[in-house]
Amino acid sequence: MKINLNDEKKINETLRMVAGDASRYMIMDGDELKYYRKEAEELAKTWKLNKNELKGLRISIESASSTYAKSYESACTWLVLQRGVKDWFLVKCEKTYRSSKSPERFVVVATAEQQKLAVERCFPAYKMQN
Repeated sequence: MKINLNDEKKINETLRMVAGDASRYMIMDGDELKYYRKEAEELAKTWKLNKNELKGLRISIESASSTYAKSYESACTWLVLQRGVKDWFLVKCEKTYRSSKSPERFVVVATAEQQKLAVERCFPAYKMQN
């Protein structure tokens, strides 16, 4: 799967198809994905990465589960977004089950090259070994 985040119609169709009947704790709107994209780009700025160096950056998102249930799992959405040369793409969208009271997960994963650049720029005295 590789759907450009700018293709709102296809993104929303995919989110609804994956959710099926279980929409309560699922990510159902492509606008939410734009929020995560923006957050990841802001984080990359703190790493002193330029926009043209973001290719390959990944975001893993799992929606929160029910806060009311005591002992059962809720259907939630697990998404992975990946940065291309210019745009972001939805590369994974699955329904998953999480235990009750599980918080939302938002993880940004940089490539090895991005990690190296970030360390060199944020900590100039530190030298990374290859």
